[in-house]
Amino acid sequence: DLLAASVYDTKPVHLMSTVSKSVRWVMKNNKVRSKEDEAMKVIDFLRLNMIDEYNQNMNNVDIADQLRGQY
Repeated sequence: DLLAASVYDTKPVHLMSTVSKSVRWVMKNNKVRSKEDEAMKVIDFLRLNMIDEYNQNMNNVDIADQLRGQY
């Protein structure tokens, strides 16, 4: 099974996955500095679960790419 999704963040993001079984929005939050009062504020935003799964599990892929580049 192949799952494909495309979203627009600050630029287009295209994903294809054989691992994800569904697509759903996940509520996330992040601290950002406000330009008005120079204070840190927490903002909420939505992200696809596929992106979270990729970001959490890509460490092994990065290590394999680094080792392949060395040899």
